[in-house]
Amino acid sequence: MGNQFSHNAWKRKLAYTSQVNRCNKFDTPTFALIRVWTWLACFFVAFSPQIAIRTLFSAPPGDFDNSPRNDATPIMTETDATNESKLHVLLVDDDVEIVESMRYALEGDGFQVSVAHDGNQGLALAEKTTPDLLILDMMMPKRSGFLVLEQLRRDGNDRVRVIMITGNEGSRHQQYAELLGVDDYIRKPFPMDRLLQSARTLLNLN
Repeated sequence: MGNQFSHNAWKRKLAYTSQVNRCNKFDTPTFALIRVWTWLACFFVAFSPQIAIRTLFSAPPGDFDNSPRNDATPIMTETDATNESKLHVLLVDDDVEIVESMRYALEGDGFQVSVAHDGNQGLALAEKTTPDLLILDMMMPKRSGFLVLEQLRRDGNDRVRVIMITGNEGSRHQQYAELLGVDDYIRKPFPMDRLLQSARTLLNLN
């Protein structure tokens, strides 16, 4: 009986020792690191699948979200390139009908056109966009065409060519406009061909 008990105890001890040895194989630093990595992977998959995929497969950030890439460069379209090659005309007039007629004619003739409906807005656009040609009404709300032109000249903007349009018949205003450096003085109403011809001549397109 004693021998049987000792034999069974020995078998149990061997089984326990074998089990401990098997467990010890997974207590090495390598298996500990694997367990930590597995836990982190499960955590990221549960709470942030995109981060998990990016981490596991080393994908660039832009492939899984809408964030812009640092190496992205703007692509110039054919329309952008065409607009850059066009001469820029700024129309400043408070008469909406006349402005739309001039815009339609100028754009049809190949110009890029910007519009302002009062003197203050016109001055701001002229300083910001530096147009090739300024078509300026003489009488406007907030700031007259004369005051716009006077400010541009004080700021040293002598490059822009200027056509002044007006319904005023007096010669005194025309003389002052010429003194300020107006290149052409056109009285309203006028045919659009007259305006287009003046614009082409001043911009050396004839």
